[in-house]
Amino acid sequence: MQAKSAGNSAIRIVIIFMAGHFAHHLTTAIHQPLLPQIRDSFDLDYFRAGLIVSAFAIPYGFSQLPMGWLADRLGRRRLLSFGMMGIGLVALVIGLSTSYWQLLALLALLGLFGGAYHPSAAPLISAAVPSNRLGRALGVHLMGGSASFFLTPILAVTISLALGWRGPFAILAIPTFLTGVLFLKLLRSQPGAESAAPPKKTEKGALGDLVRRLGPLVGIGILAQSITMSITGFAFTLFLVDKHGMTPAYAGYFLALIYGAGLVGAPLGGILSDRLGRKPIILFSVLATGPIIYLFTVVPYGLGLLALAITMGLVMYMRQPVLESLVVRGVPAHRASSFLGIYYFGSIESSSVIAPLVGWIIDNHGIDRAFTLLGAVLFASALTVTLILSRSKTGSRATE
Repeated sequence: MQAKSAGNSAIRIVIIFMAGHFAHHLTTAIHQPLLPQIRDSFDLDYFRAGLIVSAFAIPYGFSQLPMGWLADRLGRRRLLSFGMMGIGLVALVIGLSTSYWQLLALLALLGLFGGAYHPSAAPLISAAVPSNRLGRALGVHLMGGSASFFLTPILAVTISLALGWRGPFAILAIPTFLTGVLFLKLLRSQPGAESAAPPKKTEKGALGDLVRRLGPLVGIGILAQSITMSITGFAFTLFLVDKHGMTPAYAGYFLALIYGAGLVGAPLGGILSDRLGRKPIILFSVLATGPIIYLFTVVPYGLGLLALAITMGLVMYMRQPVLESLVVRGVPAHRASSFLGIYYFGSIESSSVIAPLVGWIIDNHGIDRAFTLLGAVLFASALTVTLILSRSKTGSRATE
């Protein structure tokens, strides 16, 4: 009876966080599908359009570090809830903005509040589910984010057709704010929600061991995340508009296909990692991503491009729950939020730097060359890490 009750409680927690993940990205992902409209509204070149992505992503990445540290010490439930309410309020104000520089400043504030979610969510889920089911639990959690990334472009573009690009920010801010309020009540009795135990003295000095065990896989995962985020969050819709002649609205809908593929890719990656181990899933997904990025430059408009976008989404989302479970299970429980903060800091900050750099390459050398370069760098790096790990005799339960 107790086992059944614990199982029901775990399912309830995962469903709550799947809904919370949906609401989180409902506002933090609005600016991506609206980039073509925002660019036209302010008459921007690729570089300044890339700064819109960076204005959100740089503070979003940096805030993961203090937010992860604070979550381990002040309580994950409260920090996550107040962060959700904060991004709801800021998104509402963005809907009232009037200038390009005002938009950049508000997106930066949105990023600061947004950093509270991910370092808190995965440890709370980990505390509620058995170790052998963590991969699929995090995969289901990521389905909420994938569903949001799938629906947000559709909702944002549709609303913008009637109210302009500011309208989606104002309207979609409301459910995000209300979800933050509900989190305060729904997670009141969740294990691991409040401050975790202080670090033991015997665990000091273990950072070097953690880096040695987890560093190669986490590092290549961060590189893959940063490159794919710079493409999906910035270049892809502009690529579709400028290379294939799509309308901005249709490009936003097309972007939704990549994110929608995560509804299958995220739980699939989690289930496979529970059965096969984390390392092979991470390496496969990263190795496959480089060639996929390159193929966007040669596949013509049509069903082939559609299939490639869906494949990109499947592979991209397969590794995300696996990387999260690798970090959560590979570090001391009371430091899980702090280490997740470091992981998200690395992936988000690197993508925020890459986005305007990609914009500069496109402005000077063309979009095909930019995609080719990104794909080649990722594939070469992934192949190098795979060869190093295949020759290494050291193993770790955290990576299996």
